[in-house]
Amino acid sequence: MPRKPDPGARDRILTAACQLFNAHGVHAVGMQQIIDVVGCGKNLLYREFPTKDDLVAAYIERTKEGWCLDLRAVAEQVSAPADQLLAIVARIAENATAPGFRGCVIYNTHAEFPQADHPVNRATTANFEFIRESLFDLAKRAGAADPRTLADRLLLIIDGLKVNGAAMGRSGAASAAVAFAEETIRNALRPIQAPEPAGSS
Repeated sequence: MPRKPDPGARDRILTAACQLFNAHGVHAVGMQQIIDVVGCGKNLLYREFPTKDDLVAAYIERTKEGWCLDLRAVAEQVSAPADQLLAIVARIAENATAPGFRGCVIYNTHAEFPQADHPVNRATTANFEFIRESLFDLAKRAGAADPRTLADRLLLIIDGLKVNGAAMGRSGAASAAVAFAEETIRNALRPIQAPEPAGSS
């Protein structure tokens, strides 16, 4: 007798895989381990995710969804784009210093798949660009004189937060990073001053 369709199977498998990948890294987790945690058959897992690469790519895609949720959450808290930029850095600081945080999921996975032509490497790179462009869009809407530079500087602060937070938690540099982001945003919103004419004093 054929099995009944299980519309929630994909989400259950992906959720379990995300938890295991976050805790142990991608290469350390086998498909059988995921099957055991979910309690599903091998055929069901491979029907939803024909290869492990497909599962890891979905894992990376879910991190993009998490970033979009964070953006929507800060947009509900504050309306001004400049305030949203600071709020997203503060939100990441909070997440990065929470107990059990093991560093940036995207960077961790990218490091496990260094080959540029590997589909997981391409997925992580696309995720980096998506985050970068999201910051760039907010920086433009905030009226930054040089929105690309502001976005890239904030991205570096965010990356540093995740590394420092994973290593040092709340005793690390998170509060300084948020203050630095605020200063960076404030300075970026000042109009660019025209250079003084030669010979002026």
